[in-house]
Amino acid sequence: MLKPQEQGRFAALLRYVRKHPRAIYTLTMGEESVQACYDTCYESDNCLEETDENYEEFYSILFRKADDGSLFEITYHNLSSKVTENGKEVI
Repeated sequence: MLKPQEQGRFAALLRYVRKHPRAIYTLTMGEESVQACYDTCYESDNCLEETDENYEEFYSILFRKADDGSLFEITYHNLSSKVTENGKEVI
């Protein structure tokens, strides 16, 4: 279940990539854009001890870059400013 802070744009992206897992996406982060495809999603955390008051669990979406195959993770913490698929705005 998504946390309240993951609702909105992140939740919309997660739903979209799950419905269109084979699409090629253009993710824009600041001045940089990268083309990538959806790889998987999973629950992650911020690497603190569970007893730490700042411990947090959240969902991650893993993408694979189209040009070199490297993987990168998107969470609600580092959500791209814009995501498109074939010119259609996803978020």
